[in-house]
Amino acid sequence: MARKLIFSTLLIISLLAAYRPILAHADLVRARPAPGETVEDSPNSIHLVFSEPVRNASITLLYGSERQELMITESDTATIEGQIVDDLEEGTYQVLWSAFSEDGDEVSGSYSFGYDAPTSYTLPMIAGIALIVILFIGIWLGWKQRSSI
Repeated sequence: MARKLIFSTLLIISLLAAYRPILAHADLVRARPAPGETVEDSPNSIHLVFSEPVRNASITLLYGSERQELMITESDTATIEGQIVDDLEEGTYQVLWSAFSEDGDEVSGSYSFGYDAPTSYTLPMIAGIALIVILFIGIWLGWKQRSSI
């Protein structure tokens, strides 16, 4: 009797383990920009990859009180991409996504990323160096002129 109970229990556990993928929902596997990432170039799309095919997906981009629904293009059934129309302002963005798994259940989630364009010091630095050189030449010429008198 105990053997039958143990065998039945192990059989049920094995069957449940074998059918777990059927009961599972799609999970977000990768994203670009990635969760928590700070990018230096304004992204032109949000790229999401799921653990299984999804359908009827949506991506919303939040920035402060601004809300932008992205146009979805699907490269394959487990990958979705939302097109960003305009360049983003610097700051922190929240990505909200939702889709339907193969089993028909809705899955959704969110994550944040930052956009911080690198600051360019090239022009001010060149102008500063040029000013120093001009001042140095002016002082040198003035000193040379005084010493020849």
